[in-house]
Amino acid sequence: AKENWYTSPDGKTYYVQQDGSLLTGKAQVGGSWYGFGKDGVKTESGWFADGSNWCWAKEDADGVLAQNEICLLSDKTYAIFDKDCYQVVQGWYTAENGKTYYQGKASGYRIATGFFTIENKMYYFSSAGEFFLPEQAGWYIKEEKLYYYREDGSIVRPPVIDSVTTTPSSGNKVKVTVKATFVDSAPADQAYSFDGGASWQSSNSKEFTIGTVISAGKIKIKDKQGNIVVYDKALKLSGTSIGFGIDVSAHQGPIDWSAMAQDGVKFAIIRAVTWSGSSIVEDSYFRTNVRQAKENGILVGAYIYSYAYNYSEMAAEVDKFHVAAQALKAEGYALDMPVFIDYEDPRLYNPDKGGPDMPKDSATRTNIVRYGMDRLKGYGYYPGFYTFLNFATQYLNGRQLMAEGYDFWLAHWDVSTPAWTDAELWQYGTAMVGKREVDANYCYKDYTGLIDGSGSGSHIEVEEMLTVYDLNTNKVVTDTVSNILAQIVANEIGNTMLGGGKQVAATGADAQRAYEVQAVAAHSWIVYQYANNHASEVNPPKVGLKSLSTITNVTYRNLITAAVNKVKDDYITYNGEVALTPYYACSGGKTNSSSDYWGQSLPYLVSVDLGSYEKDLIDRTGLKSYLPISMTRTKEQLRADILKVQPKADLSGSLSTWIQPDGKNSAGYYTKVKLGGVETNIDAFYEGVVGPYSLNFTMQVNGEESITFTSYGYGHCVGMSQYAMIQMAALGTRTTAEIATYFFPGTKYTTIK
Repeated sequence: AKENWYTSPDGKTYYVQQDGSLLTGKAQVGGSWYGFGKDGVKTESGWFADGSNWCWAKEDADGVLAQNEICLLSDKTYAIFDKDCYQVVQGWYTAENGKTYYQGKASGYRIATGFFTIENKMYYFSSAGEFFLPEQAGWYIKEEKLYYYREDGSIVRPPVIDSVTTTPSSGNKVKVTVKATFVDSAPADQAYSFDGGASWQSSNSKEFTIGTVISAGKIKIKDKQGNIVVYDKALKLSGTSIGFGIDVSAHQGPIDWSAMAQDGVKFAIIRAVTWSGSSIVEDSYFRTNVRQAKENGILVGAYIYSYAYNYSEMAAEVDKFHVAAQALKAEGYALDMPVFIDYEDPRLYNPDKGGPDMPKDSATRTNIVRYGMDRLKGYGYYPGFYTFLNFATQYLNGRQLMAEGYDFWLAHWDVSTPAWTDAELWQYGTAMVGKREVDANYCYKDYTGLIDGSGSGSHIEVEEMLTVYDLNTNKVVTDTVSNILAQIVANEIGNTMLGGGKQVAATGADAQRAYEVQAVAAHSWIVYQYANNHASEVNPPKVGLKSLSTITNVTYRNLITAAVNKVKDDYITYNGEVALTPYYACSGGKTNSSSDYWGQSLPYLVSVDLGSYEKDLIDRTGLKSYLPISMTRTKEQLRADILKVQPKADLSGSLSTWIQPDGKNSAGYYTKVKLGGVETNIDAFYEGVVGPYSLNFTMQVNGEESITFTSYGYGHCVGMSQYAMIQMAALGTRTTAEIATYFFPGTKYTTIK
């Protein structure tokens, strides 16, 4: 027998050896390396695992593995592969052309691009990953950013303004203090300016008269290298403290916030996160308390009751808070005061209660708390820490954290003045407020000039981040709202706008309008999952992402970017809350209701008549028709699918008894089904048994061989039909808001900054 390639009728490729066996694993054929699965199937494109090493099969080279080269991957990123075809997972790499690259865990095991930090030094890499090494040290502009580059290519990073705080001073004066981190270069001798750079001083604070407004851009800092950083917020100097406030949690149950306001409560610090057994949980009253406190004019901050033994647990606590806070922000409720790490529990310092894994010493606890506050700061919140006096002195280096610029909320009861008079907040005991006993606090610092209620703290505002699970790569992705929404739009309807051969679906403003509607629906759906369906950054909402570079027409690619930037703060809401806004490709002329598909009755997810919008789009553009569409599945294929969905199904009878749909609703969709005689949830059937494109279908049983399903529509058909939406946008007679709410009766189109 001769060795030879063999392609099976189903299109899979194998290599047959002389003894008739199939090649498996990584193997060389004709001087090139290939990857074969355990079943002998050649990997045509994408990743191939050889033990613990990863290889890349090049689609444009008939599956040949990348070897000793830098390879462009399907997600438009680059990775390095060595002479053994294995991905170089960590370190610097110099190619044969003399160019230098870097990839590692921090870069997602892809070639680093843009400004990238390696071992606490920042470097610049081009969009193709080429390391920039200057001919000599000096100032260079990359991506419109001017930085000073050392001879080794490392960048002298500019300083960071951590906070700008105000405290009452003598008479009618207020002291403004700038706290900054000078990263790679020491402060200049005259490092601080409070008048836009007209004059500079060595002190980081300056007194102003109460009532002064310091315009955005007037406060600046400078390092010895010459980097200048501008604070881009205005400050109105009131010179007053906030005064009396309370802190609460679910332990207090429902709270009459109107009564609290009437009794003089100016602020409330509300528990957001705690632990339940071994699980980190959101306080069940957190969101309700935030909403109602703010609606009664009370300033709101939050605290995380921490049991964190290490950085990982602290990160999980902070991330849990961030999910809840972002959901509240989407509703229009943002924080006015800091987010505190409450670090006081006996399990953190008492071996009898904390066990062998508890933090071992004061320095470890201090580092964990600092890490939590820095993570909060990274998300854009104004952080602080809380504990009682003895903990702050014996089990935590509270003074050190204060000296580093972190705000302290001190618990020190039954004294006339706090032991540390420079603490920003003092919890001094309890008080009867609103006819109930609560913890009583005094806030010495006026945060109203520092925190604008957007959750951005005293830092330069950055775009909100979203975390999702990408179904295309099976990876968790965290990125800006703009980038996430743009990739969802590209995945859902990016190239659909180009039509199916007859003509484009929409052009110009009409195409952008369709992209806008898709972005708003996707954003609303994600926020709803976080707010109502227990989504978190550990278990994020599942979406499909696709790089904008996959949009073949540059004009349409730019339209997606413009659309997302325009509507990224817009949502579909019902009764003041972000609505559940599912979407799919095409219905059978009418949408399905959520109650008939998921068993979840929502007043705005009811059947909507879409008329001829979908058919008109198909006829006009030549896009794939789902009105109707057929698929034939063999008996064995159906057996495998059915048993996965319903293991109790009895498939001993004839094929005609295996699938028994029932209860068609007025829109034409089945609402019930038996699989092998066993009642099965209709959504589980649709999502698990391949065959019907939608639940509006008919079946033709072909003896005992197969079943042909003829469907009308594609998808669950609940909510927004993308085909109908695109046709509406193309007609140009409805606005983005009108189209977005058309599919969800009774909802409103709401902008929430």
